[in-house]
Amino acid sequence: MDAPFRWWIAGGWALDLFLGTETRPHSDVDVAVFRDEQDQVYGYLPNWTFEYVQAGTRHRWSRTERLELPVHEIWARRRGSEAWQLEFVLNESHGSNWLFRRDPRIRLPLAQLEALRAEPLPFLPPEIVLLYKSNRLDAKSEQDFAAVAPSLTPDSSTWLRGALAVTDPAHPWIEKLPLAATRD
Repeated sequence: MDAPFRWWIAGGWALDLFLGTETRPHSDVDVAVFRDEQDQVYGYLPNWTFEYVQAGTRHRWSRTERLELPVHEIWARRRGSEAWQLEFVLNESHGSNWLFRRDPRIRLPLAQLEALRAEPLPFLPPEIVLLYKSNRLDAKSEQDFAAVAPSLTPDSSTWLRGALAVTDPAHPWIEKLPLAATRD
């Protein structure tokens, strides 16, 4: 997608792109975009219908409406279609950092995300995807963690361990993440 905004595949598909294989069925495609580029998303898909989710309820999104936190989900479908085809997930940034919307103390240099834009199909780093999934320990999230955690780089594993320690020091994934090798 040659879009005028930065985007990355998110969610389960991002993890599968990282692993290079489909690990489970997916019901939709999540696309991460930055909140400050939301108007470009709307303009890029003029023949689409958009709804955002606020407090568990969907609302029609008008082009003139700026979506602010806590809103972060935008569903999209081609006009005339009954099936929702894309879920745009608004991400936060400040300066040269991506920020975790649930706790802005957790950040990652934008350069790490930009490096993945060189991929044929850009995807969010797996440590970010797993961090978002960490608040819902359902079977799907547990399956995703089990599939991806062993393949994380030492830096990614260390970053995720630290982020989880900030959001939930007792999170069960902390002890399951591989430790970075120590240098003698």
